[in-house]
Amino acid sequence: MIILGQGGIISGIYIYRIRYNSELMLEWIELGVFIGIILFFEFFYQIYLTKEVNLEPSKILNKKYISLNEFKNLVEKKGEKLVILDDYIIDIANFLTIHPGGSFSLS
Repeated sequence: MIILGQGGIISGIYIYRIRYNSELMLEWIELGVFIGIILFFEFFYQIYLTKEVNLEPSKILNKKYISLNEFKNLVEKKGEKLVILDDYIIDIANFLTIHPGGSFSLS
């Protein structure tokens, strides 16, 4: 939709230039500004994607083994954001804000 809108703007500028015999190359200026804005946001989006997420085994638990009842107690009563993955208990509290499905899908 954005590209379609930009196409409309550029074609409108081009028609204006032809109709009024304007020597200004406004469509190229508009295209340059548009590409600059896209590159600006892409740069910061790539920085956002490179944030490291700490998914180490939970430091909450000092035990080597934990029962399922103890795990349920930590999650339900204490409100910890924990997940069991490949026999590891992982604290996902730092991952909630950047999860592609949103924090709702992990709650």
